[in-house]
Formats: sequence, structure tokens, C-alpha cells
Amino acid sequence: MTEFVPDNRYPSFLVRFWRDDNDTPWRGLVVHVATGERRSFASPEHLFVYLLEQMETAVTQHYQVEITSLENKERLL
Repeated sequence: MTEFVPDNRYPSFLVRFWRDDNDTPWRGLVVHVATGERRSFASPEHLFVYLLEQMETAVTQHYQVEITSLENKERLL
């Protein structure tokens, strides 16, 4: 049986920005489409840092899956 491994190269997020009026700072919300996880942010800068961290995590996980798959194939040979 083949184990399902999610493709972390293409994470999807819904991003929302708003402010209550012209005198208040922008705030943000990120929703991870696949998991439904929601995160609120007090500033756009914090939201962007979070997205960059998610991208780094996705790349790292993707390459770990590829390396693990390669190691498993080598053991079978």
C-alpha cells in the first residue's frame, strides 16, 4: 500500500487585511486552506514573517520526503 504524502511544495493560504478606520493600523488574518488553521496578526509585517516561515518549512519538509523516499528505494535495490 502506498502511503499518502502531502505535497508541501504548494501550500495555500487565504490572507485578509483590514483596519477599523483610517486612523487605526492594518491587521491581518491567515487561514491555511488545507488544515483550516487560523492565525491573526497585529501588523502586516508579522503576517509576512509568518508566511515566509511557512514557505521555509514547506521546502524543508518537501526535501526531507524526497530524501527519505530515495533512501527507501536504495534499500530495496
